[in-house]
Amino acid sequence: MSVTHDAALHALREEQARLKRRLQQLQQWRREFGDFPHHDQVPFPVPLVPLVFRGHTQQGTEGSKPLVSKLRICYPLPGGSALVTFDDPKVAERVLQQKEHKIDIDECRLRVQVQSLELPVVTTIQVSTQISRRSVLVSGFPAGLRLSEEELLDKLEIFFGKSRNGGGDVESRKLLQSGVVLSFTKDAVAQHLCQAGQFTVPLGTKSFPLRISPFLSGEIQKAEET
Repeated sequence: MSVTHDAALHALREEQARLKRRLQQLQQWRREFGDFPHHDQVPFPVPLVPLVFRGHTQQGTEGSKPLVSKLRICYPLPGGSALVTFDDPKVAERVLQQKEHKIDIDECRLRVQVQSLELPVVTTIQVSTQISRRSVLVSGFPAGLRLSEEELLDKLEIFFGKSRNGGGDVESRKLLQSGVVLSFTKDAVAQHLCQAGQFTVPLGTKSFPLRISPFLSGEIQKAEET
C-alpha cells in the first residue's frame, strides 16, 4: 500500500513540475510576442485600399447591392464548338442576325451556326475569412517605384528574412494589387511583425516606410446564381 502511495505521489510531483515548466515557457512567449489576436478581431491598422462604389442608390428606399468582382465563370461547351467574345456588343448582335456562317480555312469551307450564350449571374456569395498565422501583408509602396516584380519580392524577402529585422525564413511571397504577401515558416514571425506595424525598408537607392498588417485569407463557401 505504501509503495503504491509513494508512486502516485511521485507521479503527481512530476506532473506538477512539467506544468510549471510549461507555464514559465508560455509566460516567456507572452512577454516576447504578446497575445495573438482572435480570428474575429484585427487590432492592427489594415492597409489602405482604394474602393470604388458601383452600386445603386435611391432616395428614401434601400437600393440593390450588386457585388462587383472579377470572378471568372467556366462554362462547359459541347464538342466541336467554340466560345467567341467580342469587345463591342453591337458586333455580337450583327453576327447573331445571321444564324449560319461560312468560314474559309485553307482549302476547306466550314459551315458554322451561331447562337447566343446565357451565362449564370451570381446574386449571393458567402465568404469566410480568417487571419493567417504565418502570413503578413506588406503595403504602402510609393508610386513610381522603379523595381520589377522579381526585384521587389527579392528585396522584401532579404529584409524580412533577417532575424535582426524581426523576420525569419520566408516560405513564399506573392504580389497582389494591394501589396505583397509574405509567408514565413514560423507563426511567431508574422505575429511579431504585425505588432511592430511599420518598418523602413531599403528599396533601390532609397528607404521607404512600409506598413505590416495581418493577412486575411478568404474562401467562397456558398454562391447562389440566377
